[in-house]
Amino acid sequence: MAADNVPDICLDIAVDHRIKRLCQPVYLPPTSNSTHVSLIENRGRSLNLGRNEIQVTAQLAGPATKGGIAVMLQQPRDNHPFNKGLDAVIEDCKSLAALDEVFKFVSCQTLDIRENVTLVDLLPYTSKQAGYADLRSSFDSATDIICAKSPTVLLCAGKIWLERTSKFDDRKGEAYKLESIGVGNRFGDLSKWPVNIMIRRRDRGFTQFERVNGFHPSLAVNHKPHVSLLRQLQILTVAEACSMLENDWYEETWMSHIRARCKNLGEQGSPSSPGRGSDRQRSPSFFSDYAELYIEELDRLTTAVQSLTSRSINKSASSTYDALLKSEISEKCNNSSLILRQMRRLEISGWPESVAWKNEAALDDTVEKTVEVSRNVSSLAKAIGSETSSIIRRGMKHLAASVARSGGGYDMGLDEAADALLDLAVAVEKHLGQLLEDKGEETAIPDLELSSLMSQMTIAQEASPRRSRLSKIFG
Repeated sequence: MAADNVPDICLDIAVDHRIKRLCQPVYLPPTSNSTHVSLIENRGRSLNLGRNEIQVTAQLAGPATKGGIAVMLQQPRDNHPFNKGLDAVIEDCKSLAALDEVFKFVSCQTLDIRENVTLVDLLPYTSKQAGYADLRSSFDSATDIICAKSPTVLLCAGKIWLERTSKFDDRKGEAYKLESIGVGNRFGDLSKWPVNIMIRRRDRGFTQFERVNGFHPSLAVNHKPHVSLLRQLQILTVAEACSMLENDWYEETWMSHIRARCKNLGEQGSPSSPGRGSDRQRSPSFFSDYAELYIEELDRLTTAVQSLTSRSINKSASSTYDALLKSEISEKCNNSSLILRQMRRLEISGWPESVAWKNEAALDDTVEKTVEVSRNVSSLAKAIGSETSSIIRRGMKHLAASVARSGGGYDMGLDEAADALLDLAVAVEKHLGQLLEDKGEETAIPDLELSSLMSQMTIAQEASPRRSRLSKIFG
């Protein structure tokens, strides 16, 4: 499927135009049957769990075949609506819903976590803390399941943090090889993190497969829901897993840049990973927190547009592309849109009377900033000229339309403003995609001219000796 036919939006963000180009249908060749689904069912029965929980867990672990893609997560939530079936569990869990959406997006609707992607937890069925024996048994169970599945590619998206009890703490057994190595890292970058791994089975045999490093989707959709770059990396990581399945993955410089920036964010603390990561800034929780983030993001957007006016971006597609890409305007619009959606979520949930004054003041600040920025950015964009200017000004017009006069002030539809910013991010990414194609054509033209010149020189060089020989014969 061509990039033009791939949707523009996934996980509520405008997808990076370069990532969209990686999306393609995935072909899963016929393979042999596997016992891993029956293993996970037997594990559930041994723990005396209910039929519904066992059934849904087994469905997520399917299909009962070897090969393909498997995703290793962490541990189940303690309140999944198993009695309502698989679809309800996925819809009720932001992490599972995110994986479902991303696999469909990247594979052009050919992969679905309900049908042909295996999901397994490092601690199957274990939603609470467990003792040594239970932990070791759970980790061994996860290892046995993956070995029986024998995936072609394992996406490592979970990690269980345990305090070391001794120098020779072996509670994880071989399961540590199935864990994520941290946000933004890649298997293969260091010798201690090989892509191709061998797992020793308890029957003393070995299972071998390739690994892609990921991170738990909860980081992007729950712990840092306002950071669009983490969602871009989530999509990129699944694209890598799908491409490795067909042995056609090629790492490019821009991918490393995204990974490096996400690595600096670190993982937000969670029940299984308290206090870990390079950046432990508290995630926003309150309406006023998000309002402050929104105002800061709009200031960054203004600065980004202003930077374009001081650059020579209209001389060529190449210079325009480089300047617009460097400005990160679409990322700032994505972030602003995500922040507004969180504010709307909190607005719908309501708040105690004790903080009403604070939230209402924050909303007033949000509206005033939106009006100010829509005017200022539109004015700044006039100096840019060309299509880039039109795109930005059109986006600001739509953003301004989300605000309406009310008495002596303004009212703003948070959803409408979020949609306007998302639409602008989509328009910018489409523009970047077209500029990238034009940039390639600009590069190709000099190459063709050089090729033509070299061809003429070759003909001349070949003709020269013949003229010399003829002159000797007839001279």
